[in-house]
Amino acid sequence: MSTAMPVALVTGVGPGTGAAIARRLAVGGYAVAMLARNAERIGALAAALPGARAYACDVTDSAALRASVARVQAEMGAPSVLVHNAVGASFGTFAEIEPAALERNFRVNTVALLELAQLLTPAMIAAGQGAIVVTGNTSALRGKARFAGFAPTKAAQRILAEAMARDLGPRGVHVAYV
Repeated sequence: MSTAMPVALVTGVGPGTGAAIARRLAVGGYAVAMLARNAERIGALAAALPGARAYACDVTDSAALRASVARVQAEMGAPSVLVHNAVGASFGTFAEIEPAALERNFRVNTVALLELAQLLTPAMIAAGQGAIVVTGNTSALRGKARFAGFAPTKAAQRILAEAMARDLGPRGVHVAYV
């Protein structure tokens, strides 16, 4: 089933920023596909937003992410907007954090962005338009001692978004890191 409304896909729809982004996109005329681990929360939000749908998904699980995107495309149509708001964060000094925590944060913050862009941009490029917005953090620009498990992944995310912007911009797809 497809919709006449343009589709926006938002990851990391929690009770704060993600929900606010989903609400704003819905008010702006988008059918919003919301991805988050908490099915109950996004289900309730989807029920309150016209044209919105909830997809429970852990973005660190590549197979689940691909399946969720395929469902969005089949049920709602190709998203013309992606907002990658999912965030992985672990705090502590470099001596305190576990390497596995850094790896998980990298999967959420950076690898999921790469996978989503690879899945969604072919349709955006074919349409000659689209937008990818990545919610960042000042940690992408500086490393505080207790941000050793977080800042490196946000910096990588920012640089990936910049590389994507240089590639996709000339093809009509805007990429922003905010």
